Amino acid sequence: GATPDAVQESKGEDATPSPAGRSNPSSPNPKGSKSKPKPFALRASARVIFDALCGLPGDALGHAVRAAVAKSELLPATIREALEGAPILPVPTAAAMALHRADGGAAASKAACTRAWRRFARRPTLLPALRLLAGLCSSSAVGVDAALGSALGLGEQLLALLHALEQAPCVDAAGLASESLLAAMGAASPAAAERIGALQARTKAEKAKLARMRK
Repeated sequence: GATPDAVQESKGEDATPSPAGRSNPSSPNPKGSKSKPKPFALRASARVIFDALCGLPGDALGHAVRAAVAKSELLPATIREALEGAPILPVPTAAAMALHRADGGAAASKAACTRAWRRFARRPTLLPALRLLAGLCSSSAVGVDAALGSALGLGEQLLALLHALEQAPCVDAAGLASESLLAAMGAASPAAAERIGALQARTKAEKAKLARMRK
């Protein structure tokens, strides 16, 4: 369900019907209702914030600005938006589906997994959220470590999502964006590199295991 600080698409960009329970900020308020503040327009702001953060120098001032942004509500709000509606099914690869079963997940067909991830990848705010996270995590461990240290396990969920997307053969641009974001996070932060490496190594080992079984 949507939260009060849910990041929503901006007016006039690839408009889609509002999900149930989420109001359209561009529609007039019903008669007699109180006006509410408009939610943060992610799609309109992601490019501006990304370009501004990536353009910061690597000096003390740039570090201070990134640290301030990383400590704001912008970071967890963006992570929550990236995670919104993420499928509980694995991505449709043999290794991911095998690991899902090994972890106690319910069996699912490859077709069902493909449909779920394609639908998720088409969410209009997913790519802007990934782009904004790339800006927050660019060339600095401050944003990366803040993202992975987010409360309520958001950091762990974000890594799992990015790793799933980078493997998925059916998500196109979202997969490339996730792969680039993981590489940037690992390059900026040794702690992130270790956690990302562990996820990728487990998948690689499962792929090798399946290959041996096919011989």
